[in-house]
Amino acid sequence: MRVTVNGDPVEIHDGATLRDLILALGQQPERLVASVNDSIVRHKVYAETPVQDGDVIVLLAFVGGG
Repeated sequence: MRVTVNGDPVEIHDGATLRDLILALGQQPERLVASVNDSIVRHKVYAETPVQDGDVIVLLAFVGGG
């Protein structure tokens, strides 16, 4: 299936969760804030949140510094 992540098309296997997608992109789920179709998803439910064909996902990483 195809989803859009931060404006780019991404292919992911059917039945994938948000956590699966994040890991497939080489990211660490605990370091990201995710939005699926304009709804914020809590970290603790990434593994339970199904990704569906056509979803628009935004992933934001917070970077500390000064």
